[in-house]
Amino acid sequence: MAAPFLLTLYEIKMTRGGIGRLLRKTFKGSSEEKPLSISEKINSACVHGVTATSAFSVLGIRRKIKKLLGITEDFNRDVFFMEFMDFYMTVMAPDKRAEGVFHPSQLLDGCPRLMYYDLSRIFPSDVRVSTITGELQRTFDVGTWYHVYMQAILYKIGLLEQAEVPVVNKERYINGKADGVFKKSVFGEKVGLEIKTMNSFFYRKAIFRPFAKHEFQASLYARELGATKILYLYINKDTSEIKDFLMPVNETELEKADAKMDFIISCVKTKTPPTRICPDTHCKAALGCPYTTYCFKH
Repeated sequence: MAAPFLLTLYEIKMTRGGIGRLLRKTFKGSSEEKPLSISEKINSACVHGVTATSAFSVLGIRRKIKKLLGITEDFNRDVFFMEFMDFYMTVMAPDKRAEGVFHPSQLLDGCPRLMYYDLSRIFPSDVRVSTITGELQRTFDVGTWYHVYMQAILYKIGLLEQAEVPVVNKERYINGKADGVFKKSVFGEKVGLEIKTMNSFFYRKAIFRPFAKHEFQASLYARELGATKILYLYINKDTSEIKDFLMPVNETELEKADAKMDFIISCVKTKTPPTRICPDTHCKAALGCPYTTYCFKH
């Protein structure tokens, strides 16, 4: 086993450009010989957005419905399946993300300075390329599917009044969506719905109540919708187990939300950016921030 290794070192040492030639010689023809990987194809498709369209569009949905109706006369199962999936992805596409507002899902841990820039409508100084992998995109997609699946069941058994409920407060710069609102007859009062998917590790840790970070977001939604309680529906992605917690609006978490929003809004009004939290441009937060250059320049 030693001889080939010694020969390799000799080639590298004695031949100009030896490493490049050696690598080319070693892997020559490897692309032709490599078998087709379906997994790689799927990963690439997920990364490049094949599982979703860019943004929700009512006009796009109407066009897809007409197309579906048009192929029922001369029905072809394969053609119908492809068109149906295209229709489903159009329906499930995210709304165009609002700018210059607080997004409750990011308010708790979000950078105050970044939110200040966003509310101040400062144009991003850095273009960030998405680093989402095929695995991560599928995790997002499965989470979305679980939401739709549970909302559909709750609709069918007559418990849900509304799903994907807009939560907007222009004075407080709030813009988001609650997972749903139950019919008042179910609990005798207005109750919001918060669906969360997680792996077994976190699912087992939620024993007596939901996680505080989930109460933070859901309580903010509930208050804006006039709901007094929230039903937290937890889903174990590993086993499909579910559990629920019916909880009142968490006033402690609302105080945290109000304090952070009030601080950032006051900064916007006085045009005084919050203190920078990143020590340098190479920290994790800065590397993914659209305002890194602007932030450190000012």
